[in-house]
Amino acid sequence: MIGIVIILTGIAKIFGAMRDIFLSYYYGSGSISDAYIIATTIPVVIFSFIYEGIAASFIPVCTRLKTQTEENSLINNLISHLFIFSLIIIIIIQVCSDEIIGIFAPGFSASTLTIASYMLRLSIVGSIFSCYVYVFAYYLNYCNSFILPTIRSIPMNLTIICSIVVSAKTQSILPLAIGIPISMFTELFCLGLYSRKFGYRFFFVIDTKSQDIRKIAKWSLPIILASSVAEINSIIDRQFASYIIEGGISIVTYSSRTLDMARTAFIMPIATIIFPVIAKAAYNNVQEEIDSVFIKSLSLVIIIAMPVTALLIIYASDIINILFGRGAFSNQSAELSSICLKFYAISLVGHAIVAIGTKTFHAMTDMKTILYISLFALVVNIIGNFVLSKYLLLGGLALSASISISTMAITQYYILWKKIKFKNSEIFFILIKSSIAALIMSMFVSIVNRNISIFNYPENLIGCIMQVFLISTLGLIIYIVILQKMNIKIKKLIFKRV
Repeated sequence: MIGIVIILTGIAKIFGAMRDIFLSYYYGSGSISDAYIIATTIPVVIFSFIYEGIAASFIPVCTRLKTQTEENSLINNLISHLFIFSLIIIIIIQVCSDEIIGIFAPGFSASTLTIASYMLRLSIVGSIFSCYVYVFAYYLNYCNSFILPTIRSIPMNLTIICSIVVSAKTQSILPLAIGIPISMFTELFCLGLYSRKFGYRFFFVIDTKSQDIRKIAKWSLPIILASSVAEINSIIDRQFASYIIEGGISIVTYSSRTLDMARTAFIMPIATIIFPVIAKAAYNNVQEEIDSVFIKSLSLVIIIAMPVTALLIIYASDIINILFGRGAFSNQSAELSSICLKFYAISLVGHAIVAIGTKTFHAMTDMKTILYISLFALVVNIIGNFVLSKYLLLGGLALSASISISTMAITQYYILWKKIKFKNSEIFFILIKSSIAALIMSMFVSIVNRNISIFNYPENLIGCIMQVFLISTLGLIIYIVILQKMNIKIKKLIFKRV
């Protein structure tokens, strides 16, 4: 299952990359792209971490229910409360859009702020649909159905791509803004329809006295606060970027999203699959199963993250040029984005550890620890931004973010080790062996890349794609062979059911 979900996530991420490619092609890293990114980021900041926290608490509560009727009642009660909450927030944003944009991007000029405010008032409407999307996605995961929640972003991104093209062709920003709520509705339609296969039926209910709803509220609050801290980190980075250079928000966003494609394609599928497993094991108090699943999943994400980190650093410039190096995206923007990507890539192993650690804490209903660790990481990021941006500019923001994530990963790992007493030596040997294998692979890739040019690489786009793909594939084969020689069975880890 893990192998299938990773492949499907990779396919879904291709469409996500295409969305950013179309945006950079038509709008580059200028005022409109900055305004669009901020206008679409604010709904994510306000709503997604709330919905994510509530939905993450949904699975531990759902494991305690006995019948389909109880599950349907919980789901409908939950989304009814979220719908009312969303409506209230949307009304507030409609009234105070200029002030909210000013908070998120204080470095915007008056014209850019006006464009962003207009886009925000239209795009925020999609948040009504997103509350249903998060709950349905977690419900399907709880039912051990991971395929549709994994690929649900494909129709969403296709809708957004169409809105970008129409906006550019008509020279109007209206399609850009309304593309967001339309794309959210496509996600809702797919997930809602498929949920009926597992017995879900909609009926309106609002029961504020429900004990299950109160448990979700209690458990989700620390998750929401911890997630909001992560979003505040992103906001702070964008605020610094808006002062450093015009288009800085776009540059930081493009490079961080490139890393995010790797993170969500290779790391998050594993974290998503193990969450219901650990939650049920924790509810049944099966400590051995928690230890086993945690060690296997953490070993797998470290093994995957190591070579991807190396390849992102080696091919940062080529990857940015392949994804964004055309149209209105300038050479300066490409160079700055590649610098940021190299610094962001350092944190991929940290992201892997955090993804598994966070899901483990959630499954064990220990939400407060994640909050405290996230606050500590936020302080590290703020200090890093002030110090490093003075010397490395946008690259300093990326390096600071990587240091923050790595700090969070080390802290999570240590606390979990003390909490569940897993075999620390097993993870340590995996980390050492995968680091050695990744280093040897990096040396091979760097030497071959300097001495071979396929189809006029790097000037020719096709040659650049072929060079990166073929040499990276050879490097990954060498990496796998070395790990096999070190007695690490990757195939067994990936394709054996958790």
